[in-house]
Amino acid sequence: MDFSPGLSGDIMKIMQHNHAKNDKMDRVCIVAFDEMAISPYISYYAKTDQIFGPCKKVQVLTVRGLFGKWKYPIYFNFDSKMSKQLLLDAIETLHAFEFIVKGELLIYFEVFQCQLDKLVIIFLSLF
Repeated sequence: MDFSPGLSGDIMKIMQHNHAKNDKMDRVCIVAFDEMAISPYISYYAKTDQIFGPCKKVQVLTVRGLFGKWKYPIYFNFDSKMSKQLLLDAIETLHAFEFIVKGELLIYFEVFQCQLDKLVIIFLSLF
């Protein structure tokens, strides 16, 4: 399994496998994104022979079941901003894995303030 920064197809495959036999309502979800401060250390990831850091923040995109009790992190990146294209790519990929995205949830208000002109945010636009 690859844990490199970016959108994780591996996690979406696990999601698809875990929810393949469930009914359609279990695959209805929202996308939530958050930005968190992290320790500014350098880290080494041996599997891909990559060095990360020092970084100040991590951007995380999670998918949460709207009717089911599940949550998966599908994207992360360091010292980056959420973009409209990233959000659309994530939603398109989730649809390809047969998940039904019904809304986006913003967790970190400061991101909303600086990205308002770049993102179309729909708070729980259910139907």
